[in-house]
Amino acid sequence: KTLGTLDAGILFALAEVEGRSLGRAAESMEHAAQALALRPADAEARALLAFAAAQRGQHGRAIDETCALLAEGGRGLLALRDAASALATLESSLASEHRHDEALAARELRAVAGALDEATYVALRARRLPNPGGAAATPGALERSVLIASVVPAAGRHALVEIAFALAGAEGKLVEDDGADLGLSARDRIAPATRVPLRAWFDRLLRVFAVTEVELAQKSDLPSVRVVAATPPWVVVPTALAAQGDPPLTAGLARALARVAVGAFWLDALPPTQSLPLLVAAARQVHGTFGRGSSPGLEGGVVDQERRLGRILGRREKKALAALEPVLRHAPPPQVKELEAAILALRQGAARAAFLVTGDLLATLDELRASDAALGRATQSAGLPALAAVLAHPLAGDVCRYALTREAAQLRRRLGSTFSPAAV
Repeated sequence: KTLGTLDAGILFALAEVEGRSLGRAAESMEHAAQALALRPADAEARALLAFAAAQRGQHGRAIDETCALLAEGGRGLLALRDAASALATLESSLASEHRHDEALAARELRAVAGALDEATYVALRARRLPNPGGAAATPGALERSVLIASVVPAAGRHALVEIAFALAGAEGKLVEDDGADLGLSARDRIAPATRVPLRAWFDRLLRVFAVTEVELAQKSDLPSVRVVAATPPWVVVPTALAAQGDPPLTAGLARALARVAVGAFWLDALPPTQSLPLLVAAARQVHGTFGRGSSPGLEGGVVDQERRLGRILGRREKKALAALEPVLRHAPPPQVKELEAAILALRQGAARAAFLVTGDLLATLDELRASDAALGRATQSAGLPALAAVLAHPLAGDVCRYALTREAAQLRRRLGSTFSPAAV
């Protein structure tokens, strides 16, 4: 420093000795910050800065720096020599800031990393809400407007999603034979008047998401809950999951019903290259130039779909599309990559909703693992490889980061899906 040059490596080494050996948190924080300024991608320097900030009682700074390590699939966190210690710093700083709900989510991440003792892990798994299945006293707490505005990532707030939602009621005609592999019949249906626990759980969540026209069924050979694009849509529950009860069943049902509530769930059954011409054709029912010039190969598919939709759409769908005309008039030409991003955002929003209703990140991750065989295999045993697989996964990683936000904690308090600090 006297010679007028600063070396990031020397600054980091100095900060580490000061912070971890000498207990000189102020000097450690200063030198770690200088090292990070010289090498912004240095994960070790950022983790050390977070540790020193926590030692000085600057827990907000510690939280911000550690959460930055979780971005981009957690690459920064996973590059650390001791990722578990960084997560421990995050949990303790959140608790010190009286953000107990987020601190509990950080502890659940530590469980994925295999960094908890057995007693603490068992306590996490034993948690149960007094009102399992969500806030029965708060009908519509996660209705579509709330989900779109406060839960679904920004990419899902797109004109294409609104077009798809306007087509609600025609899903069974838009996506032919979805669910044919399940062999569903009237015998699988669980009618509203049926007095079984699964139906009661389902009805409670219908109220939370303000969803009405949905059929419920149960099948024995499913790995996870599935939404079938029919008219009305069906939510099909694995028999084994129904027997488990809360929280695994709640997580599966909540994720499915969130997709139904937001709409456009039928897009999951079609490749984006096929669904984009369909959506553009639907928009042209009320705005004839929508999507022109977006891509050279789009027009042929749009013309074919326009003829098809002329036979399929009824008065209700056309009225819903007409209400979108002012939005469509000013919307830029849609692209396949935008539709792909929007569909991913809707899936992420549904996983977030499952966490909001259960308040249980581990149960939400279990549900995602059941629906994704590759994720399930990669996370069979707790440890850093499991943590890496979770954070890199487009749905699991997103819900982990979301669980640490103030916004998620606020919505959970409204839903009544929080645990007392003494719950674990």
